[in-house]
Amino acid sequence: MKLGLRARLFVLSVAVVLVSALLLRGYGGPALEARLMDEVRRELAVRVRLVAALAEARQLSQAAGEELVRVSQELSREAGGTVQLLRGDGTLLASSDGQIDSLNHARDADVAAAQAGRSKGQRDVFLVDGRTLYSAASFRLADRSDAIVRVRQSLAAVDHSLNEFREAVTMGAVLLLAFSLVVSALLARATARGLGSLTDVARRMAGGDLEARSGLEGDDELAELGRTLDTLAKGLFSTLKELRGERDRMAGILEGMQEGVLLLDAKRRIVLLNPALREMLLLPADAAGKPLLDVMRNAELKDLFDSASADDEPTVQEVDIGNIKPRRLLARIAKMQGDQKQMVAVFVDVTEVRRLESVRRDFVANVSHELRTPVTAIRSAAETLIDGASADPVASEAFIAIIDRNAQRLHALVEDLLDLSRIEARGFRLTFESIELR
Repeated sequence: MKLGLRARLFVLSVAVVLVSALLLRGYGGPALEARLMDEVRRELAVRVRLVAALAEARQLSQAAGEELVRVSQELSREAGGTVQLLRGDGTLLASSDGQIDSLNHARDADVAAAQAGRSKGQRDVFLVDGRTLYSAASFRLADRSDAIVRVRQSLAAVDHSLNEFREAVTMGAVLLLAFSLVVSALLARATARGLGSLTDVARRMAGGDLEARSGLEGDDELAELGRTLDTLAKGLFSTLKELRGERDRMAGILEGMQEGVLLLDAKRRIVLLNPALREMLLLPADAAGKPLLDVMRNAELKDLFDSASADDEPTVQEVDIGNIKPRRLLARIAKMQGDQKQMVAVFVDVTEVRRLESVRRDFVANVSHELRTPVTAIRSAAETLIDGASADPVASEAFIAIIDRNAQRLHALVEDLLDLSRIEARGFRLTFESIELR
């Protein structure tokens, strides 16, 4: 399941609070307990010495049973715990809780420490049964015999403090969770508002609206991202504007060219062709994107592209296109620079040029033939006259007539040639004359 921004912030906050609470309970609890135990031990060590001094000041007697119980109860109030009075050998004389036993406590660690005279610090306070502290100190009775005062204190106060600490940690965690929920909701709402604006701008940019702007203000990361996105949009808008201008100029150039232009991709599919080529080859309007051979089935053209793809230099060759509008095209095919898999071809329609060349050759041949006949006749007549025919008046007149007639014929041919030159130069003027229809 995909979590939203608010849910992710809340889960993160909950995780941080829970981990902090667990760490505090796991490490803070034992540390607090150790510190409290240390303080309780130190206080109990001080109190037991104080109680011993007070008991010695009372000049107690071993035989005063009820008196010893009363004194132990008074000392209990001073010590803040149960007080036991013992003989020097460890037997119990009296207890502030009224308990009387016949056991010998000389082997107890605190009593043994007191008998040895070592009850001088917290190191002589002993933990018994897990939750009860014992400490003992020696003093003297009225008869100068040794006695021991023993103070027993429960750790209920420490347990109460620890419970309060755990409750405080739990309550703090609950309050932090509630606070995290509120803060994460507010942060998510503020962040989502900025992200929503940025998402809308990005969506509009992806749709082609590069004039969209986020308009975010401030110094936070979202505002910086918004300004960066606005800068990106401005750069893209400027670049796209330049590209559109280049495209329009290129399209205008291609549309205005009389030469046909064809661009093929690596799979010989038509990427681009201009109107001149479409008109030359009578190609359909949807030719772009189709394979070349599906549009123009011409083996000579295919061989020409195959040769151009295998050659690094441009290939120039004339191709005959046989369709309902036969054409002879001069093709120049070359590989695209930077992308050797694409090819660009430029076609020049030389059909009319080749037809005019053929007509010109036929015309020159015909004119040469027409000129040869009168020139031959003139030369023959002139040679005959030179050879002696001029002495014969009849023959001389006939040959002169031949020369004159063929000279007029040459003059007419030359005038026709001049008229053709005037026609080509668009300087020929027609002469209107009245003629007899019959």
